[in-house]
Amino acid sequence: MLGRVFRSPLWAALPLVSSSLLVSVAASAEEEAVRVAYVAPVSCPDEQVFVARVRTRTEHGRFADPGELARTFEVRLSEAEHGAGFSGQIEFIDVDGSSARRSVTGATCDEVASSLALIMALSIDDRVAQTAAREQESSPSPPPAATRAPTKEAGPADAASAATHKRLLEPAPLQFRFQFGLNAGALNWVSPSVAPVFGGFAELGAREHTSSLRLSAFDARQTKVVRSGAEAHFATDWLRLDFCPLAFAIAPHVALSPCAAFDGGVLSARASGSALVRKTSSASFWAAGVALARLSWEIKGRFVLGLEGELAAPLIRHDFVINHPDWRYQVPALGVGAKAGVGVRFP
Repeated sequence: MLGRVFRSPLWAALPLVSSSLLVSVAASAEEEAVRVAYVAPVSCPDEQVFVARVRTRTEHGRFADPGELARTFEVRLSEAEHGAGFSGQIEFIDVDGSSARRSVTGATCDEVASSLALIMALSIDDRVAQTAAREQESSPSPPPAATRAPTKEAGPADAASAATHKRLLEPAPLQFRFQFGLNAGALNWVSPSVAPVFGGFAELGAREHTSSLRLSAFDARQTKVVRSGAEAHFATDWLRLDFCPLAFAIAPHVALSPCAAFDGGVLSARASGSALVRKTSSASFWAAGVALARLSWEIKGRFVLGLEGELAAPLIRHDFVINHPDWRYQVPALGVGAKAGVGVRFP
């Protein structure tokens, strides 16, 4: 099957146009039958993504039917030693056994895979153009209309070839990935001073794209000594739904994502030694809008370490007071926080 694709530097594929193989293949003037063998680490684009990116660059390729003579593209991606980027190679194996090879290196596996996809697409287009030119040179002039043979109706083989070509040109199915993890940090907008926070999350993202949707659950607790014999105990439990539309690769396996989130939960307080009174509202529901910056480091294509900073604007602000003497705490209009976490991705 054909595999997965990436954006790449154009220079990596330009030499391909002038060095295409001239061996005859079983292909029409409009398309070439091909086969693909794809091998890549789990952290690289998968085979379907590679095929999808080849499709975006050419419409002249189709999967070869069983038993059909066809050129084979062997694509291999690997991580360089000591984490120094990625390397890849694509080998063209013709029906007579002759072969040619191209190699590409890059900082990210995405970049290398994209380069190889472009090389493959250009090779297909070049082969189809050469086949069409040869057929045009060798074909006689069409007979007059009166003596021209009737048009042949499409047979089962033609229909099968058209169906195969259609499958190659269809959009690649959207593939999802899941991530589950835990995080911990501190923030200053759910209690009178900086409070520790702990939580867990489940995330849904697109493998080909960089967007993600995450649902998290958090708990933050703090005890504030108001005076001798009087303490205020704050507890906040809430859910967060955040969406990250983009992810910017800043290094191999490292990405930075801007995100927006909505928080909703319960803020409660109690006192020991004095009565705690909520002045402005008896409701304990609490909500906030949050802007996030999330830094993610993927390890071995499966584990993810994350750091994030946040700026929150509480939409519902409560006011708490302890009497004798008068002590007051109001949820601030703006707050900041930071967290670190670890997650596991599937697949």
